[in-house]
Amino acid sequence: MDEIGELPLEMQASFLRVLETGQFRPVGSQKERESNFRLVAATNKDLEEMARLGLFRSDLLYRLRGVTVTLPPLRDRREDLESLARHYFEEACKELNTPCKEVSNEFWTTLRAYPWPGNVRELKHAVRRALAAAQDGPVIYSRHLPTQIRIKAAQEGLSSALPSPTTPGMAGTETTSGPFPKLKDYRDKAEREYVEMLLERTSRSMKQAAEVAGVSRGYLYELLKKHDMKR
Repeated sequence: MDEIGELPLEMQASFLRVLETGQFRPVGSQKERESNFRLVAATNKDLEEMARLGLFRSDLLYRLRGVTVTLPPLRDRREDLESLARHYFEEACKELNTPCKEVSNEFWTTLRAYPWPGNVRELKHAVRRALAAAQDGPVIYSRHLPTQIRIKAAQEGLSSALPSPTTPGMAGTETTSGPFPKLKDYRDKAEREYVEMLLERTSRSMKQAAEVAGVSRGYLYELLKKHDMKR
C-alpha cells in the first residue's frame, strides 16, 4: 500500500481488523473471506506525529511496525543518481525497442545539481523526457531535460558558487569583523563567477549555456558585455 498515511480515519479501524484477522467481506457480499497476505506499506508522512495529533490510529501504527526501512530523500543520496538514471534509461529503451544513447558529462552535472523534490518518481519522468527530447540524436545532453529542472539546477549552482562573507579576496570581506561588501559588488562578482562556470561546463556554447541557465542568448550576451568578458 502506497501512502498509507492518507488512509481516512474511518477506514483505519476496518483495515486494522483485516490485519488482525486476515478476514474481509467484499462489497456487496454477505460472506467473509480469508486471505493470507504480507503487507508492505509506504508513506512520506511522520506517522508518529499524526498519531499524536489524532490523525492516525496509534494501534494501527504499532501493528504496521514489523520491519521499518527508512529511505532518505534522493537529494541526500546523490551518489545513487547516475545508477538510477541509467536503469531508467535502459528500461525506457527496452520499452521503446530503441538502442540506448550515450549520456554527456554535463547531463550528470545537472542531475547532481538539482535537489529532486519529487524523488525517484521525478527522476524517472525526467529521464524519459530527456530520452524523448533527444529524438534521433546519439547523445543526451542537459538541454534535453525539462526546463524547470535546468533552471533550478542553474540556480542551485549559482548559490553554491556564491563566496561566503569571510572569503579572502572579496572586496572588504577578509574577516567577519572587517567592512561588509556592498550588495552590488557581491552580486556582480557572483554573477561573473556563475557565467564563467556556465560557459566552462557547456564548452562555451552560447546556445547550450542559455538553455542550461534558462535565459535567452541575448541576455547572456548582455552579461558578457556587462562584465567585460569575452566569449
